[in-house]
Amino acid sequence: MVKKPDYKLIVLEYLIKHSNENISRDYLIEQTKISKSRLSEVINSIKNDGYDIITPPRSGIVRLKTTDEQNVLAPISDTDIRQWIILFLLSKYKELSFKELLIKILTLRDNSFEQMKYLIDSGTDTKRYDNASIIKSIRKNAQNIGVYADENGNINVAQNIVSVTALRKDLKQLRELGLVEMNSSTRTSYRLTSTAPYIIPISADSLYEFCMKYKDTASSISEIEPLKQAYHKMKLLINLDDTLESFHRFGKSNSLSHSQQEKFNTFIQSQYTTHLIQIEYDDKKDTFAVGLLFYSVETGGLYALGKNLDNNKIESRRIDWFKNVSTLPIENSDYHADIYFKIYNEMFSSSYEDEVFKVKILFQDFGNVGKRFTDLAKIRENAKIYAVKNKPDDCPYDYIYEDSLRGLTDFARYLRSFGRSVLALEPPKLVDDYMLFTYNRIVEKYGELNE
Repeated sequence: MVKKPDYKLIVLEYLIKHSNENISRDYLIEQTKISKSRLSEVINSIKNDGYDIITPPRSGIVRLKTTDEQNVLAPISDTDIRQWIILFLLSKYKELSFKELLIKILTLRDNSFEQMKYLIDSGTDTKRYDNASIIKSIRKNAQNIGVYADENGNINVAQNIVSVTALRKDLKQLRELGLVEMNSSTRTSYRLTSTAPYIIPISADSLYEFCMKYKDTASSISEIEPLKQAYHKMKLLINLDDTLESFHRFGKSNSLSHSQQEKFNTFIQSQYTTHLIQIEYDDKKDTFAVGLLFYSVETGGLYALGKNLDNNKIESRRIDWFKNVSTLPIENSDYHADIYFKIYNEMFSSSYEDEVFKVKILFQDFGNVGKRFTDLAKIRENAKIYAVKNKPDDCPYDYIYEDSLRGLTDFARYLRSFGRSVLALEPPKLVDDYMLFTYNRIVEKYGELNE
């Protein structure tokens, strides 16, 4: 099978080579062989990676802006990541056979060691570990780790589980670079050479242990400046003093702030599991029956999903927005009722909507689009993904995503983050009221930009 060209890498390497130059889009298309429709998506994806790309409106010009002090680093490839993982595992375990290395890599995906050992060992009685035998064994037992065959009965091991042949090539390259050597004395195994970078795995426990030992012996080693600097850095990393300094984070932080923790501690002092509660805000009070509590990664907040007895409606309420909570002398029969678990599984984000919609989305297998939808489908109970059948030559979309969900507003916001890499098909409310309406408003406000 012919490997698809990585147009993002091709375009980025060309722009880096010609940084601070005005390049016409037509010339860039000619040099990189990328399609006109794909170029804008690739440029936006490169921008999202932090590169300063200038595209003046209606100019047809693309320019990667750099300064003398700025080093533009080449993108990290899949091969780089795999090889660093190999170096890390050999650094940690000293020496591993190819089978052991493969199992260790698979366990990084939250699978148990015994489960992965069975996945590789049970396919053949001869216990052969050539590429074909390993792939055959993995394919035979893939359903044990939640990977199932497509409608034609095929399982793409390299795409859905692990590429055995790619790892063999990575090991070969690392040996050619002089970073890994092969030991064939009793069995074939691999280990780092003396020139390989040594990676030290550090856990929060080991950092804490170092800090404790440093504090105990600080008087005798206080003049060793590197140790002193290391102590202060590690102390911040593990928040040893339980201070409240602010840190800048890039991406979502799955943790609660100090004020959120205080609000939650106040909330759980009420008897919300057995009794109705009264929720107080600055301007109103509501009688509420809690069905269940959940945490939203999207908003970084804790929520109570339940029924507002004042209007007899199911609602999702953010806990750290409560001014006060008090327990009422009335039993709560809603807590952990099956209906709330069903509703929670249907909710796309933290907000609750009454209606459940069946959605159908076309999306491209481009950049990280496919991975984002695959990851989404893994946590959505009713989601499924399948390839577009009999796809016309001019159709840019490769797969269909289907789901049943509450929260069409949040789902539409999620889809808009993909730009033209997705196309909403159903329901009409999603297509007309959310997607088309938003794009029409943008065109009305800013005018149609001819890139």
